[in-house]
Amino acid sequence: KTIELQDVVGAINSMSGQLKQIFSTLDEEVNELKEDKFIDQVSQLPNRQYLSAQINNWLNEPGFGGLILAKFDWLEDVHSKYGYQGRDEIIKVVSKRMQAELPEISECIIARIANTEFAFLITKAEKSVIKVYLQSLIRIINQEIAKAGCTPNTRFALGVSQRIDNMNSADLLSQSDNALQQAQREHKISHWIDADQPQKYSREQWRSKLVDSINNNHFSFQWQPILAMTTQQVIQREIYCRLYIDKQIVTASEFMPFIELLSLGAQLDRCLLQSIEQQNILALADEGIAINLTHDSLKDPQFIHWLAQYLKQSAYAERISFEIPESAAITSFEQCYQLAEIVRAAGAKIGIDQCGRQIGSLEYLQKLLPNYIKLDLSFAYYEKLNHNKELCRALVNVAKGLNISVIITGIEDQAQLADFNSLKAEGYQGYISPVEDVDINLS
Repeated sequence: KTIELQDVVGAINSMSGQLKQIFSTLDEEVNELKEDKFIDQVSQLPNRQYLSAQINNWLNEPGFGGLILAKFDWLEDVHSKYGYQGRDEIIKVVSKRMQAELPEISECIIARIANTEFAFLITKAEKSVIKVYLQSLIRIINQEIAKAGCTPNTRFALGVSQRIDNMNSADLLSQSDNALQQAQREHKISHWIDADQPQKYSREQWRSKLVDSINNNHFSFQWQPILAMTTQQVIQREIYCRLYIDKQIVTASEFMPFIELLSLGAQLDRCLLQSIEQQNILALADEGIAINLTHDSLKDPQFIHWLAQYLKQSAYAERISFEIPESAAITSFEQCYQLAEIVRAAGAKIGIDQCGRQIGSLEYLQKLLPNYIKLDLSFAYYEKLNHNKELCRALVNVAKGLNISVIITGIEDQAQLADFNSLKAEGYQGYISPVEDVDINLS
């Protein structure tokens, strides 16, 4: 209504529109690069390169599940009957069905890794769930084989293996490939290599021991410095917790899969934060600490309400950064947005972990506006293979355009760090700056 301000408001609105257009252009560039590098053009599924990086990620983080490798020789029969166009249409239909139905059973990555070969990385499933997944996959395949005019239960094979402790990607792929070859040799639909790893505790024993350890504050803390790219000064420390169970230290890589399986994430996060406060750890960390929140906490309204009260009472709220995995920011955006508002109001910070891992738009960044992002571990993996520097650069440009700081993860040595220097990120972390015990006796 003030005439003198009309031109100013018009200029601001015009600038805002231009900034949105710039972000859209950068976001489209990232999407196009992801599709070009990571997507199989026929099936629209992730390709071998993306799958390899995600297997590497998954095995470097706490988790459980398995890998199914599949050989669909019946697609060659379809090719003989209907030509490559007919085959490609059937590949599209089968891929859509698998993407629609299989993730309902368990979180997974479905990839087309060769002409007639597919892979199914099941990232959060016990053996019983993998069996259900396998049965559903066989049902889908047989239904599509019948529709294509071929004979069900023939001309395809599946090799299944489970993740075990200290496994690397070569081990997992080799195990599934051996199972696939065994199925083909024996003319069976599937073969399962059972690792038969002895379980430390039953599920209910894990529940009892975890609840007891968490509620009685049996935490031991470590942290890893995050260093400035230009000065190598510590700019933040990411905190990791271990638990004392049966008078022994148990690392997160061992207990976190059961925290997720038993839906104890919110309880863990609440007690962990209370323990950090009680042990006066925040007083030690002038640079601030980063705390990863579980999916359970982000989806729990009671936890978010509790966190608001916790931050009000904390003398060092401004030293805390809460990290949200990118998958949660996409699938549970409203809850993450609510949490971010509460965190920022208390003077704390929000970070996005595993940024760039998901295939899709970065629109959530523009809406959530975190203080920083951590690029996914896969980018360090690609860098070692001399792949996808342009995608990494495009992601950094998106963040910088929104005034979001960037931290590179997975840096192993000085040579690898030098490869990332040109990106002008704010910080980095990885094996190059090892994890240290938190010495609470200094407080």
